[in-house]
Amino acid sequence: MKFLLGLNFLAIGIPLILALLSLSDGSFSSEALLSTMFTGVAQVVIALILFAINPKDKRLYVYFSIIILFFIVWLGFNINHDWIFTLPPVLALFLTYILISTHISRKSKLQ
Repeated sequence: MKFLLGLNFLAIGIPLILALLSLSDGSFSSEALLSTMFTGVAQVVIALILFAINPKDKRLYVYFSIIILFFIVWLGFNINHDWIFTLPPVLALFLTYILISTHISRKSKLQ
């Protein structure tokens, strides 16, 4: 669980660090944007591993449903939905919440 949590923080931290670096040197802005794709892929892999560990967690079903909804709306409709791009950061925070709460509950069960 610690590994998944660390990987999640790394996946979220890389785009944030690159975005902060782009404030002083604009050449990092494209890398920051591209690294968000890595974040999305890493988080889906983390969620799949977490689902394999605990398939009864209803929050993961909500997480995957929102991911599917995101891609259906983003790729399926030719309508301008600027709000749709608020979903990836919300999903990143939601998966982080799931990971932290799962880690805390597993840790408390061991004690």
